[in-house]
Amino acid sequence: MPKLVDHGRRRDEVAAIAAAVLADTGIDSSTIRDVATAGGWSTTRVTHYFASKDELLAHTLEHSIAESTEAIIATCREGVDELRAIVEQLLPLDDQRRGRWRLWLAFWGRAIGSPELAEIQRSRQSQLVTMFDEALARRGEPADAEARRAESQRLIALLDGIAVQATFLPEHWPPDRQLAYFADVLGG
Repeated sequence: MPKLVDHGRRRDEVAAIAAAVLADTGIDSSTIRDVATAGGWSTTRVTHYFASKDELLAHTLEHSIAESTEAIIATCREGVDELRAIVEQLLPLDDQRRGRWRLWLAFWGRAIGSPELAEIQRSRQSQLVTMFDEALARRGEPADAEARRAESQRLIALLDGIAVQATFLPEHWPPDRQLAYFADVLGG
């Protein structure tokens, strides 16, 4: 009987390895062979699931976004305030999240010339605004929908700015300093 393979899970496994490789060496310096080597596979295994590097990149970005979203949801289930959960899971507070930010920053640069990656970035930005907006609405602040959307965008801009600085200058932006900025903004 032939072995049943979960192709979606395999694509995600390859994407997870690709994310680590891309975060370490950047998009332009990384090859499909590098991803295969890091996973202990032949390049054929990678190209079986991804027809091109661009296809692998798009899936890797989507996979990384899904992982961060799942982490936010899991943290909320633990009883952490929803806004704090979003912020804590998105800030580069540890090696894993700092690696995620290195990956995302690499994609930001690449998305400028790639309509597919740009669309994924726009979709993620819209998803973040919605997450923040809904969390603020559940807090009842601000009551006005337009003001709440503006506050969501302000929080994302603050998060992005701190995250970029903390990614490149972690010694100047330790986790407690990153969180302190948001404690002031979020009240507590």
